[in-house]
Amino acid sequence: MMIELEKYQSGQELDDVVRLLEINDFEYEIENIIPDFDPSFSGKRPLELFSLKVKRSDISQINELLTSEAAKFDYNQIPSDYYLIQFTNEELLDVLLKPDEWSREDYRLSQLILEKRGKVITDDMLQKMKDKRLKDLRQPEKFDIDFTWWLNIFLGSVSAGLWSIYLSWGHLTLKKTLPNGEQVYVYDASSRNNAERMLWISILITIIWVIVLAFRVI
Repeated sequence: MMIELEKYQSGQELDDVVRLLEINDFEYEIENIIPDFDPSFSGKRPLELFSLKVKRSDISQINELLTSEAAKFDYNQIPSDYYLIQFTNEELLDVLLKPDEWSREDYRLSQLILEKRGKVITDDMLQKMKDKRLKDLRQPEKFDIDFTWWLNIFLGSVSAGLWSIYLSWGHLTLKKTLPNGEQVYVYDASSRNNAERMLWISILITIIWVIVLAFRVI
């Protein structure tokens, strides 16, 4: 099964990663993603993204490969006007704490800049940061079913019932993929239990609405 490894805005950056994958015989797929049109851009073409997908079983090896490649950067390769140079130490540490939100190059360059400023960044520190980030990302979200949702189901129509089935099924089954390839539920057990109850009630109400409409037609 193919899952998303990363998204890229730069075709050149994507090409560099793909070249590494091909050299090391990793299978991959590329999907072009064109974001929905945003009127605020005043007719400008939406920025195209590239989603790179790989086998779930290869995630760890590929992450190690790309991390080792990024480790080849040294401080002298950082342009003097590179935006990370303007970051405070706290902001650079935040980059290290959330590597999934940054490119591997920025992750590595943040280390180098901090070290240049006299901050000691050890492998043990980096591993603890990654472990903490994974722990934070594993934390499920909660959602509450408000009164208006139930009101729409009971007083709505067949389309409202079908929409409720769709939403409750999504809340019940939705998962997210962590940087290490692990998949976890987005919502906590209590929220998923509520979604399951809502799913069955929505199905029942929808069936009732269909029967009522069928008798009206007859």
